[in-house]
Amino acid sequence: MNTTGLNIMNINHIVRNAIAISLLLGLGACGGSSSGGSGSSGSSSAPVSPAPSPSPNAKCIITNETAGGGSRVYEYDSQGMPLKITSYGPGGSPGTTTNIRNNGFETIGTSPSSGYGYIDDIWYMVSLFAGELPYMAQVSATTDITPTRPLGITQVNYKQYFFFYDDKGRLNKIGEQTNYVGDREWDLNIFYDDKNNVTGLQYVWTTGPNEVIPPVIVTGYDDKPTPYASINIWRFLMTNWESNELEPILTALSSNNPLGYTTGTFTRTMAYKYNEHGFPVERSNTNADTNSNPPGATYTFVQNFSYACN
Repeated sequence: MNTTGLNIMNINHIVRNAIAISLLLGLGACGGSSSGGSGSSGSSSAPVSPAPSPSPNAKCIITNETAGGGSRVYEYDSQGMPLKITSYGPGGSPGTTTNIRNNGFETIGTSPSSGYGYIDDIWYMVSLFAGELPYMAQVSATTDITPTRPLGITQVNYKQYFFFYDDKGRLNKIGEQTNYVGDREWDLNIFYDDKNNVTGLQYVWTTGPNEVIPPVIVTGYDDKPTPYASINIWRFLMTNWESNELEPILTALSSNNPLGYTTGTFTRTMAYKYNEHGFPVERSNTNADTNSNPPGATYTFVQNFSYACN
């Protein structure tokens, strides 16, 4: 998980081989009313979501997913709440471990570039397991953990996310602020149809030059539950808000599975295979860009999902 180095706004240059990114959880999320700005945390109360998103009646609980040789394993407590998510690289090489708690989670891993350990932590300040909707999240990070420096270097609350909701309890805006001088801040506006599926995303810079960011337009959805439908708090565990890999955002915030989207010159199409309960067991993703070299080149990768079903 990475909360610092991903350029969400360079959206026309989305990485073709996005397999590794799609198997990583991000950090983030926060809250507020639908009328406030990203600098406002909204009310201090924590209302309970009237309908956990996306589905409280899932028949299948995700246990594993794979893509490009990497994998993610899901563990749950005795009440069926998510407890831990472990990611592995190709060949079962060590990845990250995400420990989930009632008010947030931490991700422990090793930087592939430096070899140093790190811990990313997000705190929502409400009871996620009780269905409370957070208005704000604090993000902290510990980096440069080594055998001779086991405590590393910690940056406490270096970033904040603010959550805003519509009258149906759906996230319709996320605001990001950071303590880093010169690090640009942004808002993400989210649009839905009457089936609780995201139809579009629009990032907007809130600091720095007023550069226009291409909108994300979703081309359609199937009528089946998402792989994470059993995890009612998935939208607060998946936080790819600052990643060029946009599918996880669409899937986490929608009731059904996206079939594709466009942004700028980039297009992704998605096709699914399902189990007998209607849950996806395979998703084929094809990326294309009108500016590709050579012209017309595409890139396809496949994700697989396993479940425990009742």
